[in-house]
Amino acid sequence: MDEGRRGEKAKRRIAADAFEKQRAQFEVVARNEYAKSDMKNPVDCSLFYLALKKKAVLQGLWRMASWNREQGATQRLLANNFDDPKWKTAALKNAYALMSKRRFGEFSPGEPAKSDHAG
Repeated sequence: MDEGRRGEKAKRRIAADAFEKQRAQFEVVARNEYAKSDMKNPVDCSLFYLALKKKAVLQGLWRMASWNREQGATQRLLANNFDDPKWKTAALKNAYALMSKRRFGEFSPGEPAKSDHAG
């Protein structure tokens, strides 16, 4: 194997390792945000888990949040396939509606779709 190829392979491996370490740290932040209060509010960690593409984890946290008035609507929204253009559009509309109501810090399942859509 030529010297240049070995160097490229090593660079890719180092980059992949760094990415996995950052991903692991991001997961720790998501767990800490969820557990930061006795109430354990999934709103606090939703964007983190969506960014990590861990929708199943988020669905589980919302299933346990029976006290939250938005539980049912959020569970119905998360049950959809956001790869389907119909549901991606619905998520975008939800994100923009929350933004127009100035509810920036609140849970918005469309936020990752919105950022994917913009780029």
